[in-house]
Amino acid sequence: MPFVTEELWQALPNRREALIISSWPQTSLPRSTHLVKRFENLQALTRAIRNARAEYYVEPAKRITASIVGSEEVIQYIS
Repeated sequence: MPFVTEELWQALPNRREALIISSWPQTSLPRSTHLVKRFENLQALTRAIRNARAEYYVEPAKRITASIVGSEEVIQYIS
C-alpha cells in the first residue's frame, strides 16, 4: 500500500517532496485532552465488545445487546 499512497501523493498539486520523506503535518487547531480521552474510552469499549463477540463466537452479522455500566456522563456521550 505505501506505493499506492505515494503514487496518489505525487498526483496532488502543490506537493514539495516525496511523501515518504515529508514531515508529519502540523496543525494549529486546539486539542482538547478531555475529548481525546473520551474517544479513547469509546475505542476501548468497542474493542471490548468485539473481543466478547469473538470469545463467544458470535457471527459478525448478528446483532447483540450490551449493557454498559458507567456514570451518567459516560452513558450520555456513548448514547
